[in-house]
Amino acid sequence: MRRSTTLSAVAVLAVALLAAPRAVGAEVALASVHEELDPFLTTPAAGHLWEMPVLVLSYIPTADGVHVDPATTGWGSAEAPVPLADLRRRIMALTVRTKFALEEGSRFRAYSDPAAKPSLGYRIVGMVTVFEPVPPGQERPWGDPGCHFPDYNQILTRAGIAHFVEDLGVKEVWLWMYHTAEREPVESNMSSPVTGDISNSSRFADDLPVLTKTYIVYSYNFTRDARCALENHMHQLESQLSHVNTLRDGNNDLFDRDFVGSGSRKTLGRCGWTHCPPNTLADYDVASEVEVESDIEDWTPDGSGHKKRINCRAWLDKTYAWPDGKSRFDEWEGTYWFIYWMQSHPGRGNRIRYGGRWMTNWWALVGDWDGCIQSGFGLHGEQADRG
Repeated sequence: MRRSTTLSAVAVLAVALLAAPRAVGAEVALASVHEELDPFLTTPAAGHLWEMPVLVLSYIPTADGVHVDPATTGWGSAEAPVPLADLRRRIMALTVRTKFALEEGSRFRAYSDPAAKPSLGYRIVGMVTVFEPVPPGQERPWGDPGCHFPDYNQILTRAGIAHFVEDLGVKEVWLWMYHTAEREPVESNMSSPVTGDISNSSRFADDLPVLTKTYIVYSYNFTRDARCALENHMHQLESQLSHVNTLRDGNNDLFDRDFVGSGSRKTLGRCGWTHCPPNTLADYDVASEVEVESDIEDWTPDGSGHKKRINCRAWLDKTYAWPDGKSRFDEWEGTYWFIYWMQSHPGRGNRIRYGGRWMTNWWALVGDWDGCIQSGFGLHGEQADRG
């Protein structure tokens, strides 16, 4: 059944994208390509609670049909253009790396429990490369004029997003593109008939097709590594956790003050946030050797968990079974911090007390946003998570 579903998805994309290659300006019109998926991408992590079907799109403009257009993308140069085939292989490798990190990060405290099972299992249902520039959408509301976000309505409608979300259950779209002075990716963008746009974006009400189910679009920069892609997920997670915390409790103190650190990201020693590990207040200082006392590995809201002195070695010295066997790659330090930080969130089977209540499995908000909102799910509940 899963195989036939995937083939159905490919068929839809074939009609939507392959039938109508289009020339834009000086760009060459090439038919879009359905990438042959690495088997790892079509297989969710074993033992997951929530399956995460994903549609992957890549926009790679070319002026000659052979190389990436450096004038549009800023990738390569006229003297040393990057072959399209090389970038396609790169995007495939980065997609594999991103999937692995997200699944590994959903294993609650796996750094101290090797048997921890993932909450999330990602499955790529289709991966299509479109050899065109990213179409311009709304103008960015800050900075110099002339920079536009992608036209997500055009991109997604053309890809048949309604079928993917409503019929095939796609929860996320991963869009590989470029970031230039003229085109800026929106890191994460939610379309939800239940809550509206709860994302790390300008939260325009009309920049995504609104369907009967929630889905999130993550725009990745193919000139960067998986760390940059993962950061989009981290900020999106912060947005959803803060929203639900406030929705249920009237404030986001449990997440922002007690988990991240009191004073909204100003205190060392708790769990930190996307930009700052527990031992630093400097953005992206993920390799700091400075030691602080932190309870991140035994976090409790009231701070009663065991504290120990940690620095970057707590996450940089971890070992993971990367699918490609490479443990060191561009921006690997930030990737390792994100995995460690994700694993520290209250997750599957946690037994973390919150007064007379218990912390829930926060990954439910990623796995089933609509169900959580409609059922009254919060960051804490009456019973401990059973895993």
